[in-house]
Amino acid sequence: MPANDLTERILQKDWSILGPPPPTSLSAGRDAAEQVGSLAKHPDREVRELALNVLGALGGPVAHAVFLAALNDSDEIVRARACNLLHAHRDPADRPVLEKELKENPDEYVREHAALILGEMGDLAAVPALRDRKKIELDEHARWGMTLALARLKDHDAVAAVEQALHQEQASKRAEALEDFRYVGDPRLVRGVVLLLADERDAVNVGGSHAPWYIRVCDVAVNALDAVLNHPFSFKVERGQRYTSQELKDAAEIARSKASIARPAAQPGV
Repeated sequence: MPANDLTERILQKDWSILGPPPPTSLSAGRDAAEQVGSLAKHPDREVRELALNVLGALGGPVAHAVFLAALNDSDEIVRARACNLLHAHRDPADRPVLEKELKENPDEYVREHAALILGEMGDLAAVPALRDRKKIELDEHARWGMTLALARLKDHDAVAAVEQALHQEQASKRAEALEDFRYVGDPRLVRGVVLLLADERDAVNVGGSHAPWYIRVCDVAVNALDAVLNHPFSFKVERGQRYTSQELKDAAEIARSKASIARPAAQPGV
């Protein structure tokens, strides 16, 4: 698609530009990406948001630079979209920039996701910045994001905090903690997750408000274990699946055997 067509459709707020066909079918070079990137400074918030989404489909260094700059956009929706896109388009060289955002950005959502992206990078050099910010962070969600990032980087105290969260009483909270386990991906947490395969309480509505369909804590646990352990189960695993008793039993046996094999070293806690 020619660059002029891209920019004109963005200016017209034509969201159908993202598909179908899928966004990956967009074909444009660096010049087109630069033209679209210039729209990330447009006075209209929706134009800026759509430009970011198009750049997410185009990819490349121009898009990446725009996402980083948009972390300081004047609109919270645009900032949030930039955060989400950076998860998919992160670069190890971003560490100093993200550490700065962690320290200075006034938006708690940006600070939370800067932390999570730093954790995803796997660079232990980010640990001091995460620990320092966590000590003074006032927002609960941002602070927990820093805990999760540290846990992913194998900080002992942070891993222990995630393990404790798995055993909250409320079923929905256990489901949230299982998603955190999926992010952290530490095999040392597997044994605690296996215990939740016995929790058959409804936890998450995956069917929507008009056609509710609940999966249980145990189902969320299977899905998380499957992701962390690199799909070891012989039965079909799907997000909305309610697993049989036999499948839960098989999952527990396989997960225990996998957990006994891999035990990464922890980084000392503060």
